[in-house]
Amino acid sequence: MRVAERRTAQTWNFINTQLSRVHQVLLQGPDGQVLQTTSLNEPQQALFTAVGVPKPPRITAIHPA
Repeated sequence: MRVAERRTAQTWNFINTQLSRVHQVLLQGPDGQVLQTTSLNEPQQALFTAVGVPKPPRITAIHPA
């Protein structure tokens, strides 16, 4: 936590709030399933960049029917 706070110049409360809004969702239809990560807003993108962690891919998996 402290490393993230120092690298981002943000409080842990802010970091935790922002990153807890990132979710992976399962979209399902007649043609199959897609695992997709929610879009990152600007503060979330900045947090990932500041700590040197790769941003999650938008599409994680595709499972055709």
